[in-house]
Amino acid sequence: MDGARSWLIMVRIVAPQVIAFIDFAIITTLIFSFTSIFGLVYAFNFGGPGFATTTLEFELYQDGFTNGLFGLRPQRVCF
Repeated sequence: MDGARSWLIMVRIVAPQVIAFIDFAIITTLIFSFTSIFGLVYAFNFGGPGFATTTLEFELYQDGFTNGLFGLRPQRVCF
């Protein structure tokens, strides 16, 4: 570290040690935001009016438990 500039210390020493914590924070924030939005959509309006408030999580829930499609969606072929 003698003679190293501050940006070099940051990039090569500090960043590799902190990246695991940053990854963890991003993943837990995404999981929390998805689960909180699903509860609101499901409780208030079931994705309506129309499909205005449908989220990805609510769509997966509907496909799995309402329509019985627990795997991948079937391919829709347009001719």
